[in-house]
Amino acid sequence: MSQKNHIGESVTHIDAWDKVTGSAVYCGDMSFLHQLYGAVYRSPFSHAKIITIDLAEVWKTPGVKAVVTGEDFPRLYGQYVVDQPFLAFGKVRFKGEPVVAIAADTPESAAEAVKKVHAVFEELPAVLDVYEAVAEGAPLVHDDWSKYSVADFIRPEPGTNICDHFQLSKGDMDAGFREADVIDEGEFSTPMIQHVTIETHCAIAQCLNDGTVNVWSPCQSPFAMRDQLAAALKLPLRKVRVIASSIGGAFGGKNEMRVEPIVIALAMKVPGKHVKLVFTREEEFLSSVVRGESSVKVKLGAKNDGTLTAVKVETYLDTGAYATTGPRVNFIAGFASSGPYVVPNIKVDGYCVSTTRQIGSSFRGFGVSEIAWAYESQMDCLAKRLKMDPLDLRMKNAVEDGSISATGERLFSVSAKQCLQAVADAIDWKNRDPVITPEGKIRTKGIATFMKPTGTPSNSSAVVRLNDDGTVNVMIGGMEMGQSMTTVIAQMVAHELGISMDSVEMTPVDTEYCPFEKHSSASRLTFHIGNAAVRAAKDVMEQLRRLAAIAWNVDPRAIKAGRGELTGPGGQSVTLPELRKASILRDQDPVIGKGAYSTSDIYVPLDPVTRQSARPMIYWMWGAQAVEIEVDPETGKIQVLKVAAAHDVGRAINPVACYQQIEGAVSMGVGHALIEEMIFDGGDILNANMVDYKVPTIADIPLETQVILIENGHPEGPYGAKGIGEPGIIPTVPAIGNALCEAIGERIHRLPMKPEKVLEALKKRSEHCHAPTI
Repeated sequence: MSQKNHIGESVTHIDAWDKVTGSAVYCGDMSFLHQLYGAVYRSPFSHAKIITIDLAEVWKTPGVKAVVTGEDFPRLYGQYVVDQPFLAFGKVRFKGEPVVAIAADTPESAAEAVKKVHAVFEELPAVLDVYEAVAEGAPLVHDDWSKYSVADFIRPEPGTNICDHFQLSKGDMDAGFREADVIDEGEFSTPMIQHVTIETHCAIAQCLNDGTVNVWSPCQSPFAMRDQLAAALKLPLRKVRVIASSIGGAFGGKNEMRVEPIVIALAMKVPGKHVKLVFTREEEFLSSVVRGESSVKVKLGAKNDGTLTAVKVETYLDTGAYATTGPRVNFIAGFASSGPYVVPNIKVDGYCVSTTRQIGSSFRGFGVSEIAWAYESQMDCLAKRLKMDPLDLRMKNAVEDGSISATGERLFSVSAKQCLQAVADAIDWKNRDPVITPEGKIRTKGIATFMKPTGTPSNSSAVVRLNDDGTVNVMIGGMEMGQSMTTVIAQMVAHELGISMDSVEMTPVDTEYCPFEKHSSASRLTFHIGNAAVRAAKDVMEQLRRLAAIAWNVDPRAIKAGRGELTGPGGQSVTLPELRKASILRDQDPVIGKGAYSTSDIYVPLDPVTRQSARPMIYWMWGAQAVEIEVDPETGKIQVLKVAAAHDVGRAINPVACYQQIEGAVSMGVGHALIEEMIFDGGDILNANMVDYKVPTIADIPLETQVILIENGHPEGPYGAKGIGEPGIIPTVPAIGNALCEAIGERIHRLPMKPEKVLEALKKRSEHCHAPTI
């Protein structure tokens, strides 16, 4: 029996389903559906001019159908700074950067052809450290920022490697430090780490003769991808279609295009053909994205009673060879730099720095994890100087409803103190003195808190299409990444329409027919899409009210529309599942509910110099975590015994999903605290594989994780809900670090806190943190 494939051609046999596209793979006569496979020749240098590229031997490889270089396709793209080539041209800026792309009949042929590329480079001085990169006279990764299109919130510094300088100021910092009785400062850093998603980056592209570009990709933000591609290719939006497939893990790493520009460049050489490229695990380390290194300097001033008088923060974030989301990470981190504390005098300088290293991008926590590691560690150091309980110091200064934030916003729906007290009770903080076990191990406790903003300004849309049998199809542009967002949105729609979850179908995201969504990040989808979906469902009920009025021959105002039920003045009544029998929809226009949510009428633009604003963020996320750890002084090994995690979810629409998000984030945070780092020798990654790059296993995660959901409803959220996708990771690391300092009397300032660092720290005592008396 003849069937149609996804481009409308007749086929006779379906063999399997393609993992990336979600479409059928066909056997038999496949001449019309022949898919090509991509492979990439990558730069062997961290920084070099491209002198010549000889492709003669490449074309002799059997099966090669297309070859493309950056000179063939000199296009740039970028989400905030348009600085990134589809393939390098002129020069390369990191080891592993794509230089030549090849498409062949088989993956093996493409890989063989890559070996035959002969390229000549002139090596340039590499810039492998942020402090080296900002030094006077440092080699420039990008010669001139002004030649790139740059988002209006970004402040590049001409003639330097600083692609963004974020500044925030409140009060008089110098006066605040003069007022202080105690001043304490320190520097804390994090290494480069990988997202380590189970599924590597992959995509399929097809370019049609009419100029249409189709892309199948497991991406986080399909519409952002469509917009960037259309701009780079100089195509109208209608000519670029992104079909988003299921995502095998993201954590911020699939918020950027990595594979897609390469397969598009190849597909344009072979119109009509599908070109597929899947990164190997080594390529994932070399050439996808990472969380770049960070260095954060924190200076705190306080009165003898613990009242904070001033905070100064200086942050250096390594965004690697291209800006990508780095400036936005710098922006969000900057707003959270002073922590969830009332501080009258604040000065923040955040530098997003280009280096000739792997590309830094968004990562779960979006810069706030790095910031919290610094300021929460420094808060414990300050507590020791003041001889105060670390919890008491935090409770004394924590913001509450009515407090004024670092940007001048009067805060509301705040739960900082409630979260701190909840974890303190759960971990039995009153009995926190270090204990030596019979085996000679040291048990201690630590605590940390945070505040994190969501992406603002922003907007979301949703469409709810009603079927004759009372079921609905919901179309949104946000991506499900394992955070249970589609489940939560389906719950909201089902609740508003009075139908079961089984009656709600979430439509896969396709930019051709789904409504626009800015991006799937910042823990924003439950709040933003949730509001839009609720409004779309209400629109369905309003349309049904008008149709029922026609069917029952009554005034629409006389019909009551409740959740999923219409009631007429004469006792008429119908629920959604009864629609077909009631004939309300017969011979009427289709019922398609539409809803939108935007923060544009709430958001107050920032002062361009001080970043002060009465409402810079639509909502803030609050939480705290306390840990109990056990340290073996013989081996340096740290075992996390218990984590108590309290997070304000606003309203737990799906409590199980909330628990899962927090537990998963805690486990990831443990990995960042104790294990994970990319190790380099110059520009060479020494552990670009899953044998040498360690991630937490079941043996590393906490023996017990107690999750406490704080439900302090947000007045503007759907049913009061807030976001919870990222927060669980943020306080995990500093809580462990604070507990470790209590155990060994020495503070480790650079992650991860591996056994060898613990053993080294046991040999000395910090100037600020002294060994406990046990």
